[in-house]
Amino acid sequence: MHRSSLILCFIGIWIIPVPGRTQELSIPLIRASSLGIASQPAEFQVLTGPFADATFASIQGLSGWELKSSPLVPGFSDETFLVRFAFHNDSESQEFCIENPVGYVNEVALLPRTGPVRLLGSAHAVGPVRHRNHPYPVFCLSIAQGKVEIIVLRYRSGSALLIEPLLRRAFALDDSIGLHRDLQVLYFGCLLILLLLHSYGLFRTRNPDFLFFSLYIISTFLYQFAYVGFLRVYVFDSGGAWLGSLLVSLGAFNLAALLAFSIRYLRIVRSESMGVLAHGPVYILVAYSVLSWLLPLSVADPTVHVLAMISIASFSGILIYRSFRGSRSAVWMTITLGFLLLSIVTFNLFALGFSVPANFGRHAVQIGTLAQIFIMNLSLLDRYSLPEPLASIPRVPISKGKSRLGGIDVDETMRSVHTLLESTRIYCDEDLRLQRLASLVELRPDQLGELINRSTGLRFNDYLNQFRIREAQRIMETEPQRSILDVCFSVGFNSKSTFYSAFKKELGKTPGEVRAGHR
Repeated sequence: MHRSSLILCFIGIWIIPVPGRTQELSIPLIRASSLGIASQPAEFQVLTGPFADATFASIQGLSGWELKSSPLVPGFSDETFLVRFAFHNDSESQEFCIENPVGYVNEVALLPRTGPVRLLGSAHAVGPVRHRNHPYPVFCLSIAQGKVEIIVLRYRSGSALLIEPLLRRAFALDDSIGLHRDLQVLYFGCLLILLLLHSYGLFRTRNPDFLFFSLYIISTFLYQFAYVGFLRVYVFDSGGAWLGSLLVSLGAFNLAALLAFSIRYLRIVRSESMGVLAHGPVYILVAYSVLSWLLPLSVADPTVHVLAMISIASFSGILIYRSFRGSRSAVWMTITLGFLLLSIVTFNLFALGFSVPANFGRHAVQIGTLAQIFIMNLSLLDRYSLPEPLASIPRVPISKGKSRLGGIDVDETMRSVHTLLESTRIYCDEDLRLQRLASLVELRPDQLGELINRSTGLRFNDYLNQFRIREAQRIMETEPQRSILDVCFSVGFNSKSTFYSAFKKELGKTPGEVRAGHR
């Protein structure tokens, strides 16, 4: 037994790694003949440490290189990464380019073996170097036919870091730049078209829903413009950590704008039971969009991702609760925020190094944002489009030569107004104004106001409240599980006190007394 123990200990010396001792690794090799439209080394060597001022010569002889697969996503890190691989030019081409396909990494530098490498847009190897209107760092170098070069890149970022060196033949670079530009033009073009449509909707209806949604589209445009790197290309020639802080600030404000629109769309007020839970994340995100400038980027960036997931998850709980209570609007918003939450979780998993395809992971938020914006447009159309019965309502032409009700059939026009309200239930929209209802029956606002007053003896708001109170009474009879506050907001009132006052005035009883009578 004693001899066997000695043999096992002797073998263990060779098997168990000794601290401080590193194993030499062969440098991964990629061949020029294997390059497609864009190719990347399947593996490369990585070394982390204080290498901010490293040169090709200074890193020779360093130990501790680790073999990693490409792409490498270290997560939220402010460390400096050196990446090394070998390139064998076994083709007839001599001009090649190296690109890292993200626009938010603070620094990507190519460390040349001797002297400066010829770079696109720059004369020396500092980064990120950008080519014309391309937001990604691009390096171009000449390698003689049959020669093997050691390529060393230095990466540093205070935010989520993606290490994915792509190699191309120089003549293929313009096609890559053009494709990227065309896709982004399509994306931002869609946002601008939607912004124009909602601005027109705001102009025509004066409805605040369109205002809140327009502000959300603007904040999305600014955030994505910075995220894809165009802000660095078209606005600021030089980069810096402050651009990363700006990206974090815009991201927080963008999410606050989304939640603000959702609150407006769902008519959630602070006084109701879940009002504070809904409004709280908006105030926190707006405050963080300012305070994030005071934090290191390595802290501010992961923090805003955590705040985003918590905010959307808590708001989704409110939406699910309202959906089960029969709110059609909440169902739409649950779907839209579900898309966004899925995209943010996907990006965070990608940023933290989990197994998510790189092409999908780095564009997940952009894809999710565009999808949920289109779904939110459908929800607005669902709310504000008028059903078919309206088409059969007789229209009464306005007599141009007479003021107010001259030449108007009062009884017939009043029946048209009543039919419109009964068939479409647009009185449940708290933003229904005299101007909008007048345009639907082809009258001027002053004409409709006088028409209602002459026919019913009521002011416009009191006339609408009659329909709203009758609808509230019907809901309490047929859906006794719904809370009085929920009924209040669903029929078009924007405050509990106004609802109670109108209810008492119309029926002579409080909502609670009417509900008790049906139990």
